Amino acid sequence: MRDDPLREDPWPTSGPDGGTPGPSGWLWRAHRLTVGVLDTLYVAVALLGALGAGFLVTLVMVPIGGLLGAVVARGVHRALHPGQDAPFSLHLPVAVRTALFSPFVVGMDSLGEDSVPVLIVLTLLCTVASAGWTHALGNEVAGSRPQAPSQLSDIELASVRNLLEALSVEDLLHEWRWSRRRLCTDPHRAVQLRDLLLEELEQRDPAGFRAWLRDGLEQDPGQHIRGDDAAGGAAAGRPR
Repeated sequence: MRDDPLREDPWPTSGPDGGTPGPSGWLWRAHRLTVGVLDTLYVAVALLGALGAGFLVTLVMVPIGGLLGAVVARGVHRALHPGQDAPFSLHLPVAVRTALFSPFVVGMDSLGEDSVPVLIVLTLLCTVASAGWTHALGNEVAGSRPQAPSQLSDIELASVRNLLEALSVEDLLHEWRWSRRRLCTDPHRAVQLRDLLLEELEQRDPAGFRAWLRDGLEQDPGQHIRGDDAAGGAAAGRPR
């Protein structure tokens, strides 16, 4: 039997020598740098606003903004990852960013006309960062979709059938027992293989095969299906 070929990553994060990052690695680094600059500028303006913020902003709007951000982050995480709890490391950064929004607004207002270039830079950084987030989210959603069932092609089926015809009954029984374990890793191909094994075992020992069916396929077929000698050479008269 042929094993499935290994699937190569079309966007490797490192080169063949393990040191040079591929396209995905460079994009991820550029995205992290953009987010870092965006956060730094955002926090700097928010701290400037916090110096002149009043009681309402500091003790009311900041906690409410942080709580709202944490709730939204938890809801988004549950929507993308059903059944998984959102880690604290996800809540905290989002809560901090949303909590600083009110001081950020105050800081932008205190800058006056100087806030225009700051706003332009923030808009540009947000655009670049959102493109990276959209790309990452698209890959995550696409990766979570179930892949198409893996099936043996007609050529592979013919090759497997020829191989099974050359095996002894003992080898066929061994393949049947082994295919049970493969049902967990590659169920669709395993089902195709087991169908071919059933056909071959029936041709080798029809009487024993019928007795096995009456006893139940969950039972070991070796209790009913005998070796090639006991089967009376049924395979020799098989039509081709």
